[in-house]
Parts: sequence; structure tokens; C-alpha cells
Amino acid sequence: MIIQSRAISTVVRRCLGGCALIFVSSGASAEVVADWLGADQFEYPPPTAYRIESLALRDPHVFLPAAPFGCLDFTDNPLPIVGVSFNGQLADALNGDENPADGLLDASSLLLFHPASSTDGSLQRLDQVAGACTAPAAGTSCTDAIGVVPTIGTYLSSAAGACLEAIAGTTSGYTPGLPSMASPCWLTRASDLDLDAQGVTVPLSDAQQGGHWASPSIDQGLLRGFISETAAEQIMIPNPLAGQPPIILASLLPGGSGSCASGDDRDMNGGVSGWWFYLEFDAVVVSYVQP
Repeated sequence: MIIQSRAISTVVRRCLGGCALIFVSSGASAEVVADWLGADQFEYPPPTAYRIESLALRDPHVFLPAAPFGCLDFTDNPLPIVGVSFNGQLADALNGDENPADGLLDASSLLLFHPASSTDGSLQRLDQVAGACTAPAAGTSCTDAIGVVPTIGTYLSSAAGACLEAIAGTTSGYTPGLPSMASPCWLTRASDLDLDAQGVTVPLSDAQQGGHWASPSIDQGLLRGFISETAAEQIMIPNPLAGQPPIILASLLPGGSGSCASGDDRDMNGGVSGWWFYLEFDAVVVSYVQP
């Protein structure tokens, strides 16, 4: 079973229009409760910090009715007139600095491995925290965002196998597809994970993250998690079209109530109807100063 405690770290700003925010929160699996005895770094190695530098939704895609243009897949394709796509806004947030006065990138999420690149299959510590990272992204230096407490979790590494893949029958053949994860790679235990747009929580269950060790970076990263159809029907999120009212999340997803898409991307998880979300990410080692 998944424990209910959660801690939040910022992943991306400006995802679904305007100044919407996306956060990730993750709780450790109840099956694994690591005994991290202290916070003074004497009981475990100092972290190797990776900053997520790219993040993209791969499945399902998101669709929006936009008269007179019809039903538009704006996952990667910019919407007419406003010129924004879902993944384009993620990229802009991770690499941009809309407030040059503060000298910081608009959004940063840090993966703090204690240690990194272990491949012996032993349980290791992984912290996740919102970062305050200097602009530009190339050569950035990071620390924890002010007032944010890291999420302390665990991960396992493997010298063989893919670590994390799509669940059979839960993807829809979109292009580009999911990353094909090579080894050596790492994987977190299943947990609850929240995506949060302007304070509106999008809860994912059975969520996991993993990636390929490609020193000094992580590539072929994958984040997956399930949202029930019932939950998606209750969530109102910012409309990517300026001046338009909020929109129900389920109506953006193929098969959801009110969706304009012709297909149906709904999946089942433990007898519950909903959608498995798959997001691809890459991360790079950055200079990190622990507060």
C-alpha cells in the first residue's frame, strides 16, 4: 500500500497557460522505510545533484476545441494565435528567466542522490527538492529554494534491464514515443505523486521515476503515474487560451467526459478507469550548495 504522507518539490512553472505551476510530490513506499539516522551527512554520502533540464508529456496527449480550428492536439503543436503548446511551455519554464532581476531560472527540480550511480542493487537515498538555480541553464549553480523542505526517498539501481517501462496496453502510439531506457539505470519505489497547476492538485497513484545513468547526466528518464477518471472529472485547471474560463482536466484527455478527441486513451488500474500518465525527462549534474 502507498503511504499518504507527501512533500512537495517544484518541477515546472507555466504549464497549462499563463503562470500555471506544476509541482511534484512524492512519498516513499510503505514497503521501504529507510533509517536515515541524521541530517548532518555523517550517516550517508553528500549528494550528487542533478537538475531536470527537460520534461515532456508523452502519453496521453491533450486536446482542446478551439473554434474555428477544430479539435487540436496541443501536446507538442502550438495553439493558433496564442502560439503555445503543453510541452513548449514546460521547456520555456525550465530554461527561461522571465524575471531577470532575480537571476534565477523560472523553474527547477533537483534530484539529490546519496550516492549516485550505484549498480549493486542496494537501497540508496534519493532526495527531491525545488531548486533555486542561476540563469542561464548552461553552467547553472543551484541550492534549495527558500522555505522548501526536501522529500526524502529511496531508489534502486541495476546494471542490467530497463528499470522502468510502459505498462502493457496503456500507451496509444503517439510520436515521439516513450524513451527506451538502457542500463545501467535507477528506479524509485511506487508512491503517490501530485502534479499541481496553480494550486490545483492532480493526484497520481502508483507513480514511479527512473532513468539511465549516462554520466554526467541522466537520460531516457521516465515518470509514470495513474489518475482515476473520477478524479480527473473533478479537477479544474487553467485554460491555455487567454481569457477563457478554467477547463475540466478529463475533457482534455481522449475518452474523458467532454473530450473533443476522436480516440480513447483510458486505461484500467486495479479495476479503476483512468489514465496512465507518462512523462519523459533528462537531468544533468549541477553545482550544488546545500543550505
